[in-house]
Amino acid sequence: MTLIHQQNKSAIKVFCKTLYDFDEKAVQSILREMLARDAVCHLCHPFGDVAADQIYE
Repeated sequence: MTLIHQQNKSAIKVFCKTLYDFDEKAVQSILREMLARDAVCHLCHPFGDVAADQIYE
């Protein structure tokens, strides 16, 4: 496995743990690190598309 795959798996592991232990500020902090400011998150119905800057708040 390449280094980038290991880094991605590590980031997702931290994100999943943060979601499991849910703390709003911690989740927002992780999302700031993982998502580009201009990213668009495609969520399930009824949420639809959400801009990353809306997730940060």
